[in-house]
Amino acid sequence: MTLQITLDSSGDGIVAAARASVIDADGVLDHVDFYVTVLPSGTRIGPLAVDRTPGFGIFEHDVLLDPSLQTKVEAVAVLTDSSTVVSTPAFVTLSERAVSAPPPALAAFRAVSQWWRIDFSVAPGAASSWKCWVRQGAWPTADNTPDGELVENYLKLEANRDQLSFTLPLPGGGAGTWYAIAIGYGADGTAGPRFSDFTDGTYDAPVRELLFPSVELTTELARKESEVKGKLADFTSWLAQYDLPGIISEVGWPVESVDAWNEVARAWFADANAANLWATVWATGEMWGSYHLQPYALESGVWVTKPQSEVLEESANLSGANYKRGVNVAGAEFGAPDISATSSFSNLNPGAAGVDYVWSGASTYQYLFGRGHRLARIPFRWERLQPVLGAELDSAELARMHASVDTAAAEGFEIILDVHNYGGYFFDEGGGVGVRRTIGSAQLTFDHFADFWGRIAAEFNGTAAVIGYGLMNEPVEMIPAAGLTAAETWETAAQRATDAIRAAVLPQGATAKWVIVGGYEWSGTWSPGVNHRGPFVTDSARKVMYEAHQYFDDDSSGRYVDPTLSLTAQENFVQWDPNVAMWDLASDLGEGGDVYTVEVYRAGTPTPLSSSPLWKQGASDGPVQSCTPGSSGCSHRTFEYRIVVADNRDGSRTEYSASISGPYQQ
Repeated sequence: MTLQITLDSSGDGIVAAARASVIDADGVLDHVDFYVTVLPSGTRIGPLAVDRTPGFGIFEHDVLLDPSLQTKVEAVAVLTDSSTVVSTPAFVTLSERAVSAPPPALAAFRAVSQWWRIDFSVAPGAASSWKCWVRQGAWPTADNTPDGELVENYLKLEANRDQLSFTLPLPGGGAGTWYAIAIGYGADGTAGPRFSDFTDGTYDAPVRELLFPSVELTTELARKESEVKGKLADFTSWLAQYDLPGIISEVGWPVESVDAWNEVARAWFADANAANLWATVWATGEMWGSYHLQPYALESGVWVTKPQSEVLEESANLSGANYKRGVNVAGAEFGAPDISATSSFSNLNPGAAGVDYVWSGASTYQYLFGRGHRLARIPFRWERLQPVLGAELDSAELARMHASVDTAAAEGFEIILDVHNYGGYFFDEGGGVGVRRTIGSAQLTFDHFADFWGRIAAEFNGTAAVIGYGLMNEPVEMIPAAGLTAAETWETAAQRATDAIRAAVLPQGATAKWVIVGGYEWSGTWSPGVNHRGPFVTDSARKVMYEAHQYFDDDSSGRYVDPTLSLTAQENFVQWDPNVAMWDLASDLGEGGDVYTVEVYRAGTPTPLSSSPLWKQGASDGPVQSCTPGSSGCSHRTFEYRIVVADNRDGSRTEYSASISGPYQQ
């Protein structure tokens, strides 16, 4: 199939209507089951699932654009097998687009029995908006005639602007007749002529009885385990799709509520082990103080084991494992900002070694080796190693780096070198203020990045203990280079750095290092599958490993603002669990749409507090997940509930009751 996109601007000259349609080889609307989003290229900053539209064939989004610039817009579809299809980008310059629509004109309108659907195609620019009414067994009008007064209860689609084509799902099971009426509207709201059609036939796919939803007690721990395993699967499934090796180069959890967090970590490591993922835990080092994520801490000059280490050591270097486990040994990146616009830190004011930052020494690596670890990821800052872009590496800083790396090697460690710069570099542009510039800009070019990595590779290609080069920690908020999106800018930078690494001299007998590259936008587990169309670095040595970072807190930031996690069953973590047969029925219809919506209310007489649902979710979102701490569906003491299941095909609503019991946990 192909994914096509068309664009048009609205009257305000700021919003563009981007519409994507799926077309088969004959140029006809194809039947598919998938989700799609339409947006300016490179602006996908989170999992695609947060902005998805059910796959009825045509998809429309209002996209905010700069009216003074030509903007590249693309459509991205996620198929049921989790693979992706991306449209050929379309370009729009708002000032050159027409804002008026011609009178409504229909290209094709038909009701078909296959999958029980309405296929509706119109000429591009045919109308400003469309409405379609659908009813089973009669016309969707008050007098059951094609020309009668339309009944709003049967309105099944209301689409802004002109649609190229769309498909409406209809319920199956036995024989039936379906009637449909469509009307197009001009830019001034004037209705055009009606188009009507009907079909009858038999749909013989099995239809299951709708089973009662159930409400179950669950624990905060169980919810968290399910959540983190799902986020890890975003990354491992992407790797498996392209048969790629991978590493979670940062994963960590706090010492608070550590028994519960350790159980989450064990579940996470079990899945990481099964996927043969490398992993390095964040973090330890000689300057962390009381940092609550460190599994090993240097306290008053003495190394102390923290409770998180128990889980690390269970999975570290298991005999016969096809993966490596290790620890981030942080410190050389300390005293520097991440993505702030300005800072007192800069290439000319990088801080003092031993005061603002530190390269770890023998005691650190000896202790970690004694705890069973054999892999260290060592973060550092670009500005300190190369204060003048394109010039030789700073000899003093390079000496400190070599000393730490050589010490780690002597203690039996393999090493990954990590440039911890978030896709940028802080320049002193006058006045003692460091200004962040990003790779691909005039101040920090692709050539600069390639030059830096070529020099690092020349230094360490002959060091056997160095097994990998981490190109850039968490590239994010990069200014797009000319003609590229931000994500494409990072892809170009990564390719240029990889080429420079392979061009550096590889001493006789030395082995090519792994090139380790993260996805754009914080290198989240979702990033490769959302921000990139597939593997984006080509390597002559065929040793590219993709990396991601994962923390277990709700926003995956690693800050753990509320680090508590409970092991106790609580009503405020209720699992609303409509029976799986409900979702199977939706799949049977073959359209992947919102066939059902589940709403949960407090029981009893409706009040202002109980008139709105505590929780709501549609069928296209898959099996219902548990509540989130602090949401309106969790912060209550109610034990009795009403569950309303709305059938979006005919508007019917079925109500069930459910109850839970047990001590309420605040």
